[in-house]
This record gives sequence, C-alpha cells and structure tokens, in this order.
Amino acid sequence: MGKLDINQISDPVQSQFGWAFDSSSWTGENKDDSLEHKKNMVRDAIRKRKIEEETELWMRRLRDEAYVEIYQ
Repeated sequence: MGKLDINQISDPVQSQFGWAFDSSSWTGENKDDSLEHKKNMVRDAIRKRKIEEETELWMRRLRDEAYVEIYQ
C-alpha cells in the first residue's frame, strides 16, 4: 500500500479476500499529556483495581457464607 499522507485514502486494492483500501488520519496531535489528565488516568486505574479487589472479597464472603444441603 505504501506510505500515505495524513487524511489520505489509498486506491482500492483487490486481494484474495476481496477489495481493500488504507487510510491515514491519526496525527498524534490530540494526545493529552497534561498533568490533570495523567492524574485522572492514575486515579481511574487505582479505582478499577480497588473495585476488582473488593468484588473478589465480596464474592469470597458470599461463597463462604453459602450453605447448600443435598438430600438424596
């Protein structure tokens, strides 16, 4: 396909899988490297980890408290 400029679409190409084309629109300019964004990303990662840990503990307690009696 070759190298494309930003926001450029290649000519259609036929292969054994059908027709295809390539496009390039990402410039990297929209990347947010602000301190506030980084803090939010870290906060979200910590929150997600804590939620997973608490969910696991809750499920473990439920299993420990569960009582199943089997009658034959």
